[in-house]
Amino acid sequence: MKIRSYRCPKCGREYNFADGNKTRLCRICGCELDSLTVYSTDGESAEKDQTSATRRENREAEEQEALFVWAEYQSAAHPELKLLYHIPNEGKRSVAYGAALRRQGMKKGVPDLCLPVARGKYHGLYIEMKAGRNKPTVDQQWWLEALERQGYRAVWCSGWERAKEEISEYLNIKEKLYVYPKRR
Repeated sequence: MKIRSYRCPKCGREYNFADGNKTRLCRICGCELDSLTVYSTDGESAEKDQTSATRRENREAEEQEALFVWAEYQSAAHPELKLLYHIPNEGKRSVAYGAALRRQGMKKGVPDLCLPVARGKYHGLYIEMKAGRNKPTVDQQWWLEALERQGYRAVWCSGWERAKEEISEYLNIKEKLYVYPKRR
């Protein structure tokens, strides 16, 4: 199988797709994408494993990009969505750069997305994005549970549609108001 990397000639965004005959369009401006690079999964098993991991990261990145496109469109109805951001905690790095990032506070397992908007009993929403059948790692599960204990809504979502549903549900949570008893 081959993975093709594409770039939008208008806005410069990059996308990765499995090889196929379909026309690829930019999710932002609708332009036809220019082909950049072809990554092959043929070869040695170590090369296959690396390509498989890269492919998985690319699928998760595409799911996340789709979610941010949806959030941009929905920000007219829910301006709070403009506060949604990605926590760049993944990716391959050199040993020295990884060590420097850890000294600066990067931690394993921190969720991918944060919506710092209080709703109901929650201080904000954290989402760990997954693609396909992937599940959270032990470190990611620990973070989700720890954030829940601190008063945040913390979930993992398989695919951008599930994340969209989770965010929509979260933003529609009504504030809990204390009702004082009537005096007699």
